[in-house]
Amino acid sequence: LYYYNDRIDIQEDYLDNERQIARIKDILARSPRIDSIAVYAYASPEGSPVRNQWLSQKRAEAARDFILSNLPNDSILKYENIILHPMGENWDGLIKELDSNYNLQNRDRVIKIIHANIPTETKKWRLRNLDNGYTYRYIIRNHMPALRLATWICVYVPIPETPVKSKVSLNPQVPAIPSFNL
Repeated sequence: LYYYNDRIDIQEDYLDNERQIARIKDILARSPRIDSIAVYAYASPEGSPVRNQWLSQKRAEAARDFILSNLPNDSILKYENIILHPMGENWDGLIKELDSNYNLQNRDRVIKIIHANIPTETKKWRLRNLDNGYTYRYIIRNHMPALRLATWICVYVPIPETPVKSKVSLNPQVPAIPSFNL
């Protein structure tokens, strides 16, 4: 699920959420044996790290509430078995996104900043100060939205095997077909 910048509510009309929401509802409806779920939530690297940690926590909580409100009546999943992992700023996602999809003429410089072993606030400062902020605004508009998300991992309880009560013959006897004389 994706979130608008600086927001924690799930909006069906944002990015790919309509399809994702339908998919999640379908999985929950067809999977009453989900035992536990791990929810990982992120914020894009905009803003302060403290605010982004809070956003990732609240997004994880919103995802948990969404899951709970869409459980079928026969589900075995309980509130306490939805484990939240607020991940803060999604720098790994930004690195992958820019490595794969950033193609402006200053690509090498941007990639070098992103990969630099420097504090995150220094990275942000360097990006904000490239070409009067054009690059940073471009990255925010075109690459950051995909980094504001919550994702999940489900654990299912296996269906117990039903013991076979009688032997099944591999060579069943076919009854003789009666003959009729006319």
